Amino acid sequence: MDHLNYLLKIKLDELFVLEKEYIKTYKHKYQNNRDIAYAKVLACQKEIIEILKSNYDKFS
Repeated sequence: MDHLNYLLKIKLDELFVLEKEYIKTYKHKYQNNRDIAYAKVLACQKEIIEILKSNYDKFS
């Protein structure tokens, strides 16, 4: 369970950084980078969801 918590913390920290980078694309009008930044956010969110799905029984 500790490994799962550690993995989720890493992914959530990564998501936080990616979301900040995505927000910067709007502030600085880096439209070319916006799609890439958004794709990275979505990919990280999907990874977190997959981790949670695969370990659902451990949370019950």
